[in-house]
Amino acid sequence: MRVPAGWKCNERLAAAGGPISCTNSAEPYANGGLLPPGGAEIEITSVARPVVLDAYARAELKGVRDLKLTESPVSGKPALKTTYTDETAPGVSTSNMVYYVAEGNRLYKFYLSYRTGNTQERSLIQVFDTVVREAVLK
Repeated sequence: MRVPAGWKCNERLAAAGGPISCTNSAEPYANGGLLPPGGAEIEITSVARPVVLDAYARAELKGVRDLKLTESPVSGKPALKTTYTDETAPGVSTSNMVYYVAEGNRLYKFYLSYRTGNTQERSLIQVFDTVVREAVLK
């Protein structure tokens, strides 16, 4: 994955076999692990490919608010795009977008999270869409 300009990834986590985890913020997270204002995260991981993509997504995101699912192929691969909000603390919520991209026997999951109301929302989504489109899935 090409790291977008202005973002940094946790190299130790990736080297240990964990997910790819990147942020655009140099500010520390708030108490409880809340994203700082203006901050965003992108995480990428994979699991064994489920038989039914939308059922998998609904089960994984059970209990979130305003869940929307859209079939959205990525580079010719079957994919599902979801958006939802999640209350992370009283009066604080995050907006989230997830792409579930099927490739071979794997399901690649791309997550974008940022505080609801972030003034850079459009730019964050554009960066995220580019990461998803340009990812080399193996």
